[in-house]
Amino acid sequence: MHKYYKKNEKKLLKDMRKMLSPLKREIEQATGEDADKIINEAQKVYKEKYLEQMPYIGGKGNSGTGNLTGSCYFVALYDVSRNYGATAEEIGKIATMAMQKMIERVPKFARALIKKIMYTNFGQKILKKQVAKRKAYAKDYPYSWDSEYREPNEKYTHQLIAHRCGIEMFLRDKDTADFLPYLCNLDYAMFGTLILPLARENAIGL
Repeated sequence: MHKYYKKNEKKLLKDMRKMLSPLKREIEQATGEDADKIINEAQKVYKEKYLEQMPYIGGKGNSGTGNLTGSCYFVALYDVSRNYGATAEEIGKIATMAMQKMIERVPKFARALIKKIMYTNFGQKILKKQVAKRKAYAKDYPYSWDSEYREPNEKYTHQLIAHRCGIEMFLRDKDTADFLPYLCNLDYAMFGTLILPLARENAIGL
């Protein structure tokens, strides 16, 4: 395990439990098993199968790091739950609900402010800066996200073109790539909760 993930292991496991615990009923319905048992098993798989071999992509400075570590909460849950008869679709729905609940914990005024900023020139500058930062990390770390910013046009107020997805590459290494479409859908859950429209013409993981 990379020293960055080792240093943050306890926090990541704590955050994983915090993310999944509000959905115990749904986990039990999908698996037919006690939710705490499933979550405990999922945390063990997260640590031993995913975190142990997770590629380092720059740590806290790279926003993609949170995408990689957080996405694998749900992948580990799927990895365990499918052994109890749960489908990718069922666990995908749980992942979507978890994302929605996480965003809903952000105060309404803050969500409204985020939405307002996104439609300003300042918001465009922030987005450009984030894309440029990710591209810089992508040069040094093969599993880091790489994307391209394009100026708004008549169809879209914001345009991001993804060239590389770290989670897509990692999951193909782990034989859990069949869960990728449900991770891609989390973007819709996030933007929908922020009341921001999202249109995706294609996705690397689909």
